[in-house]
Amino acid sequence: MRTTLIAATVLVFGLFVSSAAARYHRPAHHPSTDPVALALTLGERYWHASPCNGSVRVVSSTEFPTEVTGAAVNSKIQAGAAVLLAWTSFETPDGPNEIKDKPAQYTDCQIALNGNLWRTWWIDDGEFHWLCDLMTHELGHLFGYPDEGQTDPRSVTYPVLEPESPNFNSVPQCRHVTLWYGNRRLVG
Repeated sequence: MRTTLIAATVLVFGLFVSSAAARYHRPAHHPSTDPVALALTLGERYWHASPCNGSVRVVSSTEFPTEVTGAAVNSKIQAGAAVLLAWTSFETPDGPNEIKDKPAQYTDCQIALNGNLWRTWWIDDGEFHWLCDLMTHELGHLFGYPDEGQTDPRSVTYPVLEPESPNFNSVPQCRHVTLWYGNRRLVG
């Protein structure tokens, strides 16, 4: 009788514990967020497509190539009158960065982030919304949108993109993003 009572108590206790455990849900583990990859994905979502047949490299660089920025922009950068946040480069049948060619012909597509500004993932995280808007702007070049000739300063395709610009916060996909790092969460 005593053995039956102990077995019944263990069984009831076991059901109680398993029932309590079923009601308590531990938060699911979220893989770490790569802010640059996420910004690229959200930018592609904004444009509803992936340029360059889905083959876009994102790199960090502190050297500003003349063929990308042009001599006039480089002189402004050297004089401290402008800051180049990022730039896009690609190959076309007519040569490098010929934006007049059809975007379907672009190959060897690359977005370079200014390594002097985007030095660490902490900065990428802390300024994620800015990074995401910037990535979306640069992707626009790979869809054939040049900086020149843009007249609406609120448009993401307008050349100046920084937190003080009218076009900052113009990409809805970049708003209210949650970045995950293990059990820590950063909301941008």
